Amino acid sequence: MRDGWQQTTLGEVATQYVDGFSVLPNETYTNLGVQWYAGGTFAREPKLGSEMKATRLFRVKPGQFIYNRMFVTEGSFALVAAEHADGVVSNEFPVFDLDEAQVLPAYLVAYFQQPQVWRGVADEATGTTKSRRRWKEPQFLAHSISLPPVDEQCRIVDLIAAVDGAVEAAESEATVAAVARRSLWSAVATHHVCVGEIGDVSQGRSLPKDLQGIDSGEVSWFKIADMTSPGNLYGYTAAESRVTSATLAERGGRITTAGSVAFPRVGAAVATEKKRLLEVDAALDENHIAVTPRAGGQSEVLLAAFESIRLGDLVRKGAVPSLNMGLIRSLEISWPAEGESMPAIDGLLSAARLSERSARETAEALRALRTNLLTVLLSGEHEIPASYDVLLEGETA
Repeated sequence: MRDGWQQTTLGEVATQYVDGFSVLPNETYTNLGVQWYAGGTFAREPKLGSEMKATRLFRVKPGQFIYNRMFVTEGSFALVAAEHADGVVSNEFPVFDLDEAQVLPAYLVAYFQQPQVWRGVADEATGTTKSRRRWKEPQFLAHSISLPPVDEQCRIVDLIAAVDGAVEAAESEATVAAVARRSLWSAVATHHVCVGEIGDVSQGRSLPKDLQGIDSGEVSWFKIADMTSPGNLYGYTAAESRVTSATLAERGGRITTAGSVAFPRVGAAVATEKKRLLEVDAALDENHIAVTPRAGGQSEVLLAAFESIRLGDLVRKGAVPSLNMGLIRSLEISWPAEGESMPAIDGLLSAARLSERSARETAEALRALRTNLLTVLLSGEHEIPASYDVLLEGETA
């Protein structure tokens, strides 16, 4: 451990705060929760005491450290936000005052943002089943932590905040691009369209190709992906490896041309509204449908048109478990009228989509950087020089 760092327990720097009261039936209360992955506190819908099961609740103060005893394995740690000063919590949310002469609140939250810490806490949690496992207050207070001097804590917190600011800026850029793209299509669809069935403007199925004609005898295999991945814009991802023509035949896949719009056809997946413009020739399994623009059509326009349609509603209204090409061909969509500058519209839509994707990828890379920084800085492996304080003072002056 570096000079100036100390190994201590949280009980040396934190004191549990308990301000309990009896719930009154005619009073309104706003219960607070703690988001997973150290995402902060949030407020639930206010309720009358008569509508609540709890007979006793607890007051909190802004800036206090709080966690959810049931979901510590998911990083349910936070500081009480200023806007939640009037909130209350149940006894599943212990609250602590911190000795800021020893530990900065933001530093302690940064410590509890580390997945390896969550795993360690999970090992300490007690209970007979997963739903009953708790990390109780004595365990929290006995937890050992390495603390640098407060001035170094301040540097670490500031550096992490700078990365957070960069992530926020990238996400804001992505949002601007997404809004611009939707606004452009809305303008096109409102003022410069004809309305027709998809069958009139697109091929109604994916086009099989001669498998021997695939470059290197391989092609990307696409599948429905986990939508929790921030960098996955349209819900599809390439599988762990490319597949050969022989494997493709075994799986019953079909080759779909680049420029096609692909989406799931099975009911539960359709409801997620995942749609993707394939940028390369790709293999899709029987659980997907792909629609390809007719000769002279524009892929970005077709994607935008599909994104304006809720395919999940077709499944529900049609009382069928999955989409089929009959339903798809009969869809009415907005489409630029004859004589409109289709290539120009398509180019603008493409630029906005690619800008959004680039910004999302930047944000994801910055999140990975943040995770690595936390590990390095909080372990003491790397020291932020004291000269950094001059820069910090210059920014806050």
